[in-house]
Amino acid sequence: MKDDELIWPSLFRECVYKFFINMCHLSSNLYHGDNALKYVIIVFLIFLPLNVNSSITFVNGSFEDTTSLQIGRPYGVGYWCGDICEVVEAMDGIVPYDGNQMVKFVNSTTYGPSSSSVASQLYQFINLADYQAYIETGEAQVTVSFYVNRIPGDSEMDTEFEVGIDAFAGGPGNYPNSNYTTRMDSVLVGCLSNGDVATWERIQAELTIPAGTDYLCIIISAVENVYNDGSLIEFDGQYCDFVEVNVFLPVAVEKSSWGMIKKVINSHP
Repeated sequence: MKDDELIWPSLFRECVYKFFINMCHLSSNLYHGDNALKYVIIVFLIFLPLNVNSSITFVNGSFEDTTSLQIGRPYGVGYWCGDICEVVEAMDGIVPYDGNQMVKFVNSTTYGPSSSSVASQLYQFINLADYQAYIETGEAQVTVSFYVNRIPGDSEMDTEFEVGIDAFAGGPGNYPNSNYTTRMDSVLVGCLSNGDVATWERIQAELTIPAGTDYLCIIISAVENVYNDGSLIEFDGQYCDFVEVNVFLPVAVEKSSWGMIKKVINSHP
């Protein structure tokens, strides 16, 4: 996703649903037992798409804003945070996938090189507190993708990248729980890059968001899968760019005195 881009909901479709629900109320009063109009409305609702994109924002997916990249533990939404990384322009023969800047992974901790850690990670939280009516259906979904590249390197060159999604209950200020008891579900997808500086590889992870989830943690990382350096710069030339997040929410329908409409919608996710 490009900087400050929003994934806007399909407001038109939601308005259509509300319009037809109101029509149902009206028809039940006007026709007094004549269900013809009701059946037409039911058929119309069945064939309308029932999933829409959310209006949830995701910040700085192309890393053009260096102020939203911080070192340390994440506590809130609206910025990248994690291990030591750098926002750079084209270097090592690699041109950013999108825009003028990209991320270069440097170390596997927030304080420097360490042999006890093997991944340089960046995190960003997505707050779902305003969307609990959708999340509680257990039908909401999220996809996260990003592009990776690296230099060819030598025999000790690490080649792996990962993207992860964690779904948590509670607030982002409590992350990470020492034993992850508030984690509802998670997914982690890895990729071995090809070492061709002229090409970018895309990695994508998908997760059905469990009911009870309050926020998501998006994780992108480079992994020491070949040689675990314990000093200096652990990652010699691993880069990433253009992180894209899509959250798909089921269409919410207000409670209706005409229960048949609600039943039809719920039976066709």
